[in-house]
Amino acid sequence: RQPGYSIGMTSDELARFCRDRLGAEWGINQDGGGSSAMWLDGEIVNRPSDGRERLVANGLIMVVLEHVRKSTEFEVGLTVRTVRSADIRVGPGDNYAAFTTIPKGTPGIVLPHINNLNGVNARGTNWWRVAFEGKWGWMAEGDLDAEVTWIGVWKGVRDKVLRSSDNSSSEDPVGNTAP
Repeated sequence: RQPGYSIGMTSDELARFCRDRLGAEWGINQDGGGSSAMWLDGEIVNRPSDGRERLVANGLIMVVLEHVRKSTEFEVGLTVRTVRSADIRVGPGDNYAAFTTIPKGTPGIVLPHINNLNGVNARGTNWWRVAFEGKWGWMAEGDLDAEVTWIGVWKGVRDKVLRSSDNSSSEDPVGNTAP
């Protein structure tokens, strides 16, 4: 307890709070001493009794799982190009470090991801695992565009085909000529 900062809780108060307010049926108080540290959204939000951050040997994490939102704009193996100079990041989100910048117009390819996270929405943007000239990582969907090849005009309507690395043919199966 630190007057003027926090009033704290006794072990009994903590138990009642967890049961009555949080609806817990079971619980464990791992550490209730002055060395406890509460980390929330990237920073320590409490004040340990000696005023400094402590080394932590154990921890308890609580998370809120949200419904996964994904884009289907691209698919694995599709050739893409950067629409502007754009960062490649080590993970899907602008909270991950950028390790290089790819110039506008650079071709790349959408890579598979073991956890099927391609197109995942993180921090308001959809992210894709991509490779450009031997460098691979995550790029925002808005920084990418599919490489498009015009293959013909049918009945006055322009059709386009997305050209991917495993299907680079632009041959027209019915003999139309590209504009």
